[in-house]
Amino acid sequence: MSAPKRQYFLKTHTLQAVLDRCHLTHTRFARHLGIHRSHWSQLFNARRPVSPDMRQALLTSRYTRDVPEDELWEVRLPEGACN
Repeated sequence: MSAPKRQYFLKTHTLQAVLDRCHLTHTRFARHLGIHRSHWSQLFNARRPVSPDMRQALLTSRYTRDVPEDELWEVRLPEGACN
């Protein structure tokens, strides 16, 4: 049996601090990442895990590239999965 896939969820407080510091709206930041505002909302509010492509986009974004990974997202196992 394979190990359960880890899921990555954004740390809202960190991203909100970045947006505030850079004077960005959520809409403008979503556009910067190349996604729709509704998709960003799902990611930001932890209703959807962050894909590998989106994690890469955040790591290379001029706004978040200096933020350590462990401050951008938390890693969770899917519900019901054992460690």
